[in-house]
Amino acid sequence: MPAFVDKIYEENGQEKLYVVNTSLGTSASTYALATSLEEEFFEPRVHKIIQLAPCSGVVEVLEFTAGVPVGVELLLGLIQAGIYYIGGADWNSRLPAICATQSPEICQALTYAGQGEANSVMMQMHFVQNSEVKKFQQLVEPVAWLGGLREAAPVELSEINKIPIDFFAHKNDA
Repeated sequence: MPAFVDKIYEENGQEKLYVVNTSLGTSASTYALATSLEEEFFEPRVHKIIQLAPCSGVVEVLEFTAGVPVGVELLLGLIQAGIYYIGGADWNSRLPAICATQSPEICQALTYAGQGEANSVMMQMHFVQNSEVKKFQQLVEPVAWLGGLREAAPVELSEINKIPIDFFAHKNDA
């Protein structure tokens, strides 16, 4: 998130931005704002953040993966195979090589999950973890998660007080 904001900020002549996020991108910006980055980094660069269909990962992952259970172990395996993001402009050209190393079910899930904008595998992992524990918490290192650690400090939304955020959600949004 900071790299994206910094690039746009520099490109527009250092004028403060209005940032609009959707879906999983809302989690990334909310997570970033709940750290010391809000005051140090975002306050001088951002007027407001607008979140469309916000999600914190507190939903069923199967709704987003064509019914295939995608967990931390699978995502860690993608990282170990050198796959750091899912989706994006070159996804369809990368997908056959990825699917050659995965089961048909996993390939189906990656095909489904890869539609649209690119998402980092680590961001997906954070989403999966939050979905399993049903709360918005700090990311647990993958190896610790696989070892059974499930609890982490919550993401303190009440600490976000420098950048205004508008949330727009429909009652049926996941």
